[in-house]
Amino acid sequence: MDVFYLAVRRMFLCFVLGLAISTAEADVPKLLPLRFVVINGTEDDLTCQALAGRWYSFELGSEGPGERLTFDMSLDAATDTVSMFNKARVAVPIETLYCGYRGRAWETHFEFPLHRIANEAARQGGLTLTCRSAGSALICG
Repeated sequence: MDVFYLAVRRMFLCFVLGLAISTAEADVPKLLPLRFVVINGTEDDLTCQALAGRWYSFELGSEGPGERLTFDMSLDAATDTVSMFNKARVAVPIETLYCGYRGRAWETHFEFPLHRIANEAARQGGLTLTCRSAGSALICG
């Protein structure tokens, strides 16, 4: 009788533990890695920045004519949230990604359609766009 009771109890505990593990795995967001490349097709230096909320922005890099800037991002397909990992390897949701001429990036910026390029990069396994001069501003496509 005691052996039977212990066996049933052990099976029940294994079932509960298995259920808890599968539920925890289902709650983990599936982040799709994205690689986004911007080619500087202008005669000037470009700088790119990301806005992570209305109050926080950070520079992603600057490159000269003919050079490339590469950004690794992730897309949570369930929520359509685009994120970049900070130095602590924490996913930071990105609201806006833009590039402009160095020293006057905001005045000359081109704002990328973030969710469209993220979904396109996810479908293609990456995305490369070239930025060109459009008068005193920038156009990328």
